Amino acid sequence: MSSNPLSVLKRLRDKVAKNLSQTFKSMADPNFRNYSLGMFVSSCGTWMQSVALSWLVYRLTGSAAALGLVTFANSLPLLLLTFVGGMAADKFDKRKILFTTNSIAMVQALILTVMVATGTATIGWVIALSVVLGIVTAFEVPTRQSLVPLLIQDEKDTHNAIGLSSATFHVSRMIGPALAGLAIARFGELVCFALNTVSFLAALFAIWSVKPRDPMAKAKEGESGSASPAGGANKDKQGSAAGFWAVFRSPGVMTLIILAAFFSTFGMQYSVLMPVIVDKILHGSSEQFGFLSAAGGLGSLMGALLIASFGSRTACVGVWVWLRSCFLRRCCCLPSRKSSPCPWWQS
Repeated sequence: MSSNPLSVLKRLRDKVAKNLSQTFKSMADPNFRNYSLGMFVSSCGTWMQSVALSWLVYRLTGSAAALGLVTFANSLPLLLLTFVGGMAADKFDKRKILFTTNSIAMVQALILTVMVATGTATIGWVIALSVVLGIVTAFEVPTRQSLVPLLIQDEKDTHNAIGLSSATFHVSRMIGPALAGLAIARFGELVCFALNTVSFLAALFAIWSVKPRDPMAKAKEGESGSASPAGGANKDKQGSAAGFWAVFRSPGVMTLIILAAFFSTFGMQYSVLMPVIVDKILHGSSEQFGFLSAAGGLGSLMGALLIASFGSRTACVGVWVWLRSCFLRRCCCLPSRKSSPCPWWQS
């Protein structure tokens, strides 16, 4: 088989064209479509607030340490409570959890809007509200992710639905920051916080309107109902504990957790210092800050669409490895470019 990357790209293009009709098939389900659109609008608002909040903190303090402190205040509840949020999503009504968490997040955005409008926003209040949002997110994220597979009737489309859900999130990750940068430059941070507050109405309507299927319906039909409530509670506790320790006993899952932790710690934190980079190094404004923040979602969007299109882990990993190798080869060619030009696809 030819290793020419042009032929690889041609085969990839043909396969994408062949699978294009399958890429968005989950959107044919009204349940999933309405939910995705509502959460997309809300996610755009959330990204707008995230960019505006970073710019606000840097404008108030001019300190990179303050940016890190606000991010830490938001991330600490995620570290401590996300597992609890996942257990809550397994035990309680997912729609009620999402409706409650999004309602609290809307109130948090409203408080920020009022404080910025009245000029009473301080770094202390921003940190406190970031902690509140972190607690809400710790329960909202695992619940939202576990609800997606229950919104489609055909379980065969689960991979497609998950991929599209991730794609809509990353599209909002591109649109939200870009809009925020433009809005801050022309109107200030207030508009971003206000739009985020209003965007939660779309999420609340979507959550209220969907009707997820019950994954335990068949199991419930086969149960005799003889188990006591105390026995059920003990079983839930044992199941939660077993699920927690199963993570450490599974090499595959543990490897993914370590990779995610390493990447989140050393790879994603550039966004924390982005206002400083834009101001001190690039000598830019909020517009540049917004577009640079939006650029981070492009690669994630491509990966999510690949998952939705192929539904094959092997195909997606193969494309990623090939693109990664091309990038590394390109980097290796840069020092000797003048003396020995090196095509980007050749070693």
